[in-house]
Amino acid sequence: MNIKHGTSRTARFLKLAIATVAIGVASRQALAQTCGTVPSGMACVAAGASVDVTASIDGVCAKITNSHASGKAIMIPLRTSTEWSTFRSKSPSGVSIGLCGAPAAPQYFVFTTSQTWTPPNGFETSKALLECVGGGGGGSSSGAGGGGGAYDSWKQTFFNVVADTLTITVGTGGGADANGGQSSIDINDGLGGSVQAVNASGGGRGNGTQGGLGGAANPSTGNFSYAGGSGGYADSAVTGSSGGGSAALPTATGFDGGAAGPKGGGGGGGVGAAASNGLLAAGSAGGTGTSAGTGGTAGASQSGGNGSMGGGGGGGARGSLYYAGNAGFSRLMAGGSIGPGGGGGGAGEGNDDSTDGRAGGDGSNGGGGGGSRVMPPGRGGNGFCVITWTP
Repeated sequence: MNIKHGTSRTARFLKLAIATVAIGVASRQALAQTCGTVPSGMACVAAGASVDVTASIDGVCAKITNSHASGKAIMIPLRTSTEWSTFRSKSPSGVSIGLCGAPAAPQYFVFTTSQTWTPPNGFETSKALLECVGGGGGGSSSGAGGGGGAYDSWKQTFFNVVADTLTITVGTGGGADANGGQSSIDINDGLGGSVQAVNASGGGRGNGTQGGLGGAANPSTGNFSYAGGSGGYADSAVTGSSGGGSAALPTATGFDGGAAGPKGGGGGGGVGAAASNGLLAAGSAGGTGTSAGTGGTAGASQSGGNGSMGGGGGGGARGSLYYAGNAGFSRLMAGGSIGPGGGGGGAGEGNDDSTDGRAGGDGSNGGGGGGSRVMPPGRGGNGFCVITWTP
């Protein structure tokens, strides 16, 4: 929609009666979500709307997207070129300026805690992508790594589901020998009806020496869903512990954690590649992540390194003071602000050749925790959800 406004001298007097709080130099915010009566020489953009606005005084057009935190409509002065130019160069926080005719910029809502969310005015599910990653499973106290959380999504462009509120459930990462929780999004119509659009399973706990299973995929119409990576196996004949599996990606199944080595811990699964087994003394490096992310370095004298951009944490070296490295996480979602995590590295053997080193590494953003045979194993990373909406 393209709105054109002319210049009116009387509008200069009317503005004193209708203006509310001044934002920037020339903008005026309306008192309601919708515009109501708009005086001459002004334009109005409702809360959550994106409108092409042209000032007749100079013919300059700009796309105004109103995502202001107040949830109110905003008035735009168009009486003079100076006012219009000032508004475009000093727009309020949450109000974006774009090119006329260009698609509206997507808005990202990231959830790392469970909550009931009220969408912005004008929200339509047919223009939204809903995504979740389940919580990672905890590592085993018998040495196996936990599984990574699954990825699930919902996008339906053929029809719009009425959304009064959305119930966001974020799966927590499992502690020692505990499963990760599922992450989900339910759409509520405000009349007692609801539909579960997204359900991302949590990763399984490391089960003795058996690596925890990655959260299962949950495919359905209009969805993309992928399983998390499984935790590494901890052979009873070796003394190292194994790494956790990575969380699933939006485009692929997660990667498995590295198996325990003879003495060193196995690397955590990276978001992009599987990890290798532990070596005789030092733990193995974590798996390499996507977007040029790297796995954590193998443990040598202290802890294994943390993975970067989705790489799995490096396995802990042999030695009673050595910890496994924690996982890094990727930034593949929500415009690069968050993404699935790698698995934590497994702990290495203790100095006396019979016990593990310290705790297993924690997973991140749905990655499974690393195992440890004596000290606490790593926790699974908490899951998260993302809603991407294009007005």
